[in-house]
Order: sequence, then C-alpha cells, then structure tokens
Amino acid sequence: MFIGREKELRFLQDKYDEKKGQLIVLYGRRRVGKTETLREFCRDKPHLFFFCTQTTDRVQLARFSSQILREDIPAKQYLSEFADWEKAFRAILDLPYGEKKKLIVIDEFPYMCKGNKSIPSILQNLWDMELKDGNVMIVLCGSAMSFVEKELLAAQQDLNTSAVSGELADVKYQSSLTGYENALSKAQRELEEAAEKLEAFDKFVGDGTVFAEGSGIVTEIGYEAGDYLMNTGTLVAFAKADEMTVSVDVSQEDVVAMKVGDAVELNFSAYEGETYHGVIESVTTTATSRNSATISYPVVVSIQGDTSMLYSGMTAEVTFVTEQAENISYVLRKAVVEENGKSQLFIKSGEAYVLTPVTTGFHNGEYIEVIDGISAGDKYYIKTLVQKGGADEK
Repeated sequence: MFIGREKELRFLQDKYDEKKGQLIVLYGRRRVGKTETLREFCRDKPHLFFFCTQTTDRVQLARFSSQILREDIPAKQYLSEFADWEKAFRAILDLPYGEKKKLIVIDEFPYMCKGNKSIPSILQNLWDMELKDGNVMIVLCGSAMSFVEKELLAAQQDLNTSAVSGELADVKYQSSLTGYENALSKAQRELEEAAEKLEAFDKFVGDGTVFAEGSGIVTEIGYEAGDYLMNTGTLVAFAKADEMTVSVDVSQEDVVAMKVGDAVELNFSAYEGETYHGVIESVTTTATSRNSATISYPVVVSIQGDTSMLYSGMTAEVTFVTEQAENISYVLRKAVVEENGKSQLFIKSGEAYVLTPVTTGFHNGEYIEVIDGISAGDKYYIKTLVQKGGADEK
C-alpha cells in the first residue's frame, strides 16, 4: 500500500489528463520517495519506466533500446539496438498505447547525461520539433540537484531553445525558397505547354477551315455560330458512309440463333415505310447486364447501301433474318400435331377428319413450312377448333 504524496500524485495526474504533451522534471534529495511516487503514478497506466545506471553511453543506449523495443514498436521487426539517442527518443512516438498518453519515466536522468553531455540538447530539440505534439508525457527524475538546476533547467534549456529557434528560422527560409522555386518552375512549364497548344491550334485551324482526316457523314455538330471554343467536348463528329452501324441488345433466347453475316432489316422511326438492309457485323459474348430479369447481349449491325440520311442517335426497329425461303406452302404452326416424332395435319376425308403425315421445314414462330404431304389449296383443320356440328376450315 502506498501512503502519502497526494499533492505530487494529483499534480502528475492533472498533467497526464491534459490534451497537450508534457515534459516534467522531478528532482530532490535521495531517499525521499521520488521513485516510489513515480511507480505509484504509473501503476494503472501503460508506461515505460527506465532506470539509468552509472555506465558508459554505449551500454546505456543499448539498455534503453532493449527496453523500448520490448514494447512491440515497428522498429522491433528490423532492429536490435538504435544507432543513436535521437532515433531512440523518437521511437517514443511509436509506443503502442492507443489513445492514451505515451508515458515514459527516466529515473536518475543525470547518469544518462553524464555518459553523453549532448543528450539534454537532443531531447530538447526533439521535444520542440516532434514529441510535444505526439500525446507524449516524459518525466525526467534525478537526485543530483545541482546538475538538474544548473545544467538542465537553466543554461541548457536557454541554449537549446535559441538553437532550435535558429534552426526553425533556417528551415522556414529554406522551405519558402524551395516553394518559390517550385512555383516558378511549374509556371514556366505551364507557359511552355500553353504555347505548344496555341501553336498546334493555329496550325489546325489555319484560315478557319477545319478539315477531317477522311470522308464521311456529319453526325453531330457541337457548336453554333458565335460560340466560344472550349478545350473539351466535340467540335464535329462524322462517320464513314460504309461504317454506319446499329447496336441492338438481343435476349439470350434469340441470340443463340444468330451469327455474323446474317441478313437484317431496319425500319427507322424517322423514315416510316422505308426499309434499310444490313448484316450482323459482330455478336458480343459478354452480357450487358446480369442484374436484370432478362439477360441481353449486344449485336452490332452494319447498315448497307445509301446511309446519307441516317444520323447518330436515330432509333430503328430491327428484324433479324436468320432463315428465309420463297414460294413455299405453309400452315399455322399450332395446326401441326406431333405424335411419336412424326408431324401430321387434320385433313377432311368425306365426313371424317383424318391425320395426314407431312414433312415440315423451318418456322418463324407463327407459321411453319410444309415440304411434303399436302398441296397448295388443300384445306387443313386445327384440332382444338373441332366441335360437334362442324369445324372452322383453314
């Protein structure tokens, strides 16, 4: 149980709870309870407590490195010892204490400084430049009162503060100078690029006449007389007369029957009653969307003949001709009766309706070709329409 030192513990706790970084110097005569007070303060907090010994600087740095590397900081993956005190003190920022303060106590700090007199200035410089902004609390404890009072708290602090101020001024100057040089260099590059673009534009426009690289049909004009030209957008779009195409999304049920080169008929909404002809140029195997109820595939149709009256964005009704025949006999597809793999039609013979075998060809969904079994002009009947007292003839 720890008894007493409530005032000192309250002071330390208040500093710990403040949002900004804290650098605390605790000193006094030996055996007055400084170390135990600090251990009690650290007891319920994540912390690193380092006790300096009277040894060489090399050994002191190795001991400090070993203790801080045990805290699972990133440097642990590739270091066993820090090269110098600046790197070792900077590692305080990597202590894995989450949102809580990175608390480190260095007891008998004068022993550390005795082995390396530059340590106070190194620590002071790091504190002003980095550590004070890193949610850090460093407590330096010592019993050598004359050292702490004269060397650390007075002369050393004034000297280091002046040195840091000078370094900061130099850093700011160099940063400003570099910034101006970068801005000047960037402006120079932009000027040169603008000059190149202006030269290219003048060469392109010339006397104001714009020439295309080839012949074709104008499909879009992006400007009107009096408009200002912009560096984005389309001035004039054109398509070669022999390269006019239409893209159609075809369902998966129908696309399997199509192939490149199949004939196509197109009726554009703008030209009612006029039929254009084309052929399938390509069938894309990647679906346009797999999230909708119907999966479709893009089919590109190349339009044949005179396309001078067609413009980009026009809509058309497209008929794919996957098979065709002329001068044939055909019947309604639903009139054909399929039994045992054979096609038959009801033909009237006297007063009876007799199933007559027929040979069928291709169909368009509604009608089917009859190659053999009936002649032109024969009457056939649909089974579902046969009623008592007569039937509808076809």
